[in-house]
Amino acid sequence: MRLQDHTIAVLRGHGVQKVTKAFTYTVELVDIYLLRSQDLLMSRMFLEVAQRHSIQKASLIRTLELFAQRIGRTDPEWYRSTFPHGFNALVYVKTIAQEALASYRAFFQGM
Repeated sequence: MRLQDHTIAVLRGHGVQKVTKAFTYTVELVDIYLLRSQDLLMSRMFLEVAQRHSIQKASLIRTLELFAQRIGRTDPEWYRSTFPHGFNALVYVKTIAQEALASYRAFFQGM
C-alpha cells in the first residue's frame, strides 16, 4: 500500500466518502508534507498545489477549511481537538499526515 492509500483511508475513516477537490488537495498536500517538506517551505507547499490546480492559494485554504468543517460534522471530537482555536491549514495537513503515517507504519508492522 502506498502512503496515498493510507491518507485516503484516514479521510474515509473520518466519514468522507465523496472524492472532491478538497479531498484531492489534501492527499497532495500530505504527500508533499511527508515526502518533501525538508525541501519546501510550508507556505510554498500550499502555493505549489494551488498553482497545479490553477487556483489562488487563499481559495485552496478556504476549500480545505470547508472540507475540515465537513469532517467536523461527522467527527466533531476530531475537529474540536484538532482546531481548539479555529481552523489552521497547516495544522490540518500535519494532523492528517500524522494519522496517515501512523496507519502506514501500523500496516507494515503487521506484515
